[in-house]
Amino acid sequence: MKNYILKGSLGFLFLASMFNSCKTGEKTVEVKKETANVGINTNFMDKSVDPADNFFRFVNGQWLDKTEIPADRTRWGSFDELRKKTDEDVMIILKDALKDKSIDPKSDQGKALSLYKTVLDTVTRNKQGSTPLKPYLDKINKVKMLKK
Repeated sequence: MKNYILKGSLGFLFLASMFNSCKTGEKTVEVKKETANVGINTNFMDKSVDPADNFFRFVNGQWLDKTEIPADRTRWGSFDELRKKTDEDVMIILKDALKDKSIDPKSDQGKALSLYKTVLDTVTRNKQGSTPLKPYLDKINKVKMLKK
């Protein structure tokens, strides 16, 4: 259990440092007013429905009527929309940072960009195959029995 907590914490810290380090000077990502956090969006409500009869439909009716589940998904909701928007924002930040030649490669932001470039470098990855993993696989293969 502790291992899962540790891994989750490390993953969160990595993502947090990546997002935090992707700020350069006074540059910030512009947020369009129509996509900013605005609280409850009453445009999604179906005010023709009595909330006492069907509160879910009252609150979500217009969104349900107008939103189509993407063909590559089995479900779609507000958290899926948020995830998609966040992914798009991260890609904008990374692509802008890749163009910024003033970023120190040894900084946290530089390290995040190096990781991103490594992930994108499928040619080198395919050429190396599993060779970089061999020391770790050998160590795993040496395990005969788990200690209790």
